[in-house]
Amino acid sequence: MIRFKQDAILGLVFFGGLVLLLLATALLSNFSLTPRPELDVRFPRAQNLSVGDPVFVLGTRFGSVKAVEYEPGPGANRIKVVLVLEQGLTLWKDHTIKITDSSLLGGKMIVIDPGSTDQGVFDPTRERVIGKAPLGPLEALGEMFAGENNQESLQSLLSGLATLVQDTRSGKGSIGKLFTETTLHDEALGFVEDLRTVLREAREGRGTVGQLLSNDKLYRDAESTFESLRDISRKANEGDGTVARLINDKSMADDLRSSIGDLRAVIEKVRSGEGALGKIIGDPDIARELEGIVQNISNASGALNSGKGVLPALLHDQKLRGGIDSIITNISTLTRDLREGRGTLGRLLRDDRLINDLEKVVRQVMRGIEDAREAAPISTFFSLFAGSFN
Repeated sequence: MIRFKQDAILGLVFFGGLVLLLLATALLSNFSLTPRPELDVRFPRAQNLSVGDPVFVLGTRFGSVKAVEYEPGPGANRIKVVLVLEQGLTLWKDHTIKITDSSLLGGKMIVIDPGSTDQGVFDPTRERVIGKAPLGPLEALGEMFAGENNQESLQSLLSGLATLVQDTRSGKGSIGKLFTETTLHDEALGFVEDLRTVLREAREGRGTVGQLLSNDKLYRDAESTFESLRDISRKANEGDGTVARLINDKSMADDLRSSIGDLRAVIEKVRSGEGALGKIIGDPDIARELEGIVQNISNASGALNSGKGVLPALLHDQKLRGGIDSIITNISTLTRDLREGRGTLGRLLRDDRLINDLEKVVRQVMRGIEDAREAAPISTFFSLFAGSFN
């Protein structure tokens, strides 16, 4: 009984392992009980493509290579590759199918780009599907060096490099002088030393760079400036202020455009000789009159500079200017005395009692004149009466 149980367990393990092996084989070989769609693609070369290599559509595993065959005959695309796809694939007219490297260590895969849906559907049953097989990096490099023209270019390049190295060794050219002459070497050392000095002073806070790095006030000022710029930018984005209105306000932009149009119209009128400014610029008679006015002003300024006449004398005669300065000083002193109440005129302006006395005198004089006027007829009568007795 125990022996039977052991044999049964062993048989179950064996058959279970066999089933797992079959399942793994089916999964790895993409085995399917239902038929899967195939796609025939023609390539100019196989590029070491093998059966079982993967097929990707836009980076997604979509099938594998079923067969790679050579078909003799005319034409460039004589390699037939049969692809087994996991599901149906719609190709568009701008589709691309390429054989590329699957990794840096080797291996190939086929990459499919179905194309754009707005280009129209491509029917592989009516048209042959053509793929591309670009050369790998090493193959492309070999092709580049294999060509006759490329070989000549490579030889010329190597010859130029050899000449450059030889000139450098002999001290020719800037690079050669840099390696052979001590002057350039010393200048380079001096530059490095100056740079080291600048860095040391910057660390110590000396100089402009050092102040920028170590002075907290300058840092705060710079930070405040950047903050102001950020605030201006924020206001401009939010629509605040004149700058923002110029950027965002369509009506202001239209006004600015209208102003520019008006300015352009004014300039056109000036060019055509319209208006006062246009006549000044375009009319030769007015231009001559203006030239005469400028010439008269120039002559007057020349006369002033030469010392002829009263005005030049005022400008150039030190004695006359001294007398005028003295007169101005006296007038200034007189007005100051008047304001302060000095002298007779000052007392008349500032002393109320003197003004009252003066008013009394004026009234008495006026009264005397009135009395004399009233006594004039009597005086005349007595004069006539006395004259009759003489």
